[in-house]
Amino acid sequence: MVIERKRKTTINSNLRHIKIYLDTNVWCRPFDEQTQQRIIDEGEAFLKILEKVHAERKYTIIGSLILDDEVKQIKGRRKREAVKTIMALFISEKVRSFSKSTVRDLKTAGLKDKDALHLAFAVQDHAKYFITTDDYISKRKKDIEKKYKIKVINPIEFIEENGNKY
Repeated sequence: MVIERKRKTTINSNLRHIKIYLDTNVWCRPFDEQTQQRIIDEGEAFLKILEKVHAERKYTIIGSLILDDEVKQIKGRRKREAVKTIMALFISEKVRSFSKSTVRDLKTAGLKDKDALHLAFAVQDHAKYFITTDDYISKRKKDIEKKYKIKVINPIEFIEENGNKY
């Protein structure tokens, strides 16, 4: 995949962008140790998502303060810098606020603090998709989807659902 400079999203009244939020674990997937087939497949699906976003221009990737914070905490300098670079190229919008009641509800539903924050940011900016490789979040997706009208999905499922065979 060729990485080009970041494109600024311009939304005109005739074009509605589909907003997607990628969890930190998705951004990291291509840089994780490629020792399991699942990690390899999810990393490849993530790269296909980026290609799709670039080629089709109907998607907007949104970021958040918690995403930035988690990336700053990535232990390996090379991995951290690689993730930051890709995020800088593909994130078109940054969500800076969230609903405290949404975070509280998500934590009550069993999500960890940071997971609840990621989802609250995505919900706040009306993302259609929350893409994650976290099984803990995925196990709660039916309740999350029903209450917040956001689709919780794995990167492979996203590619399969949106017209590209994996």
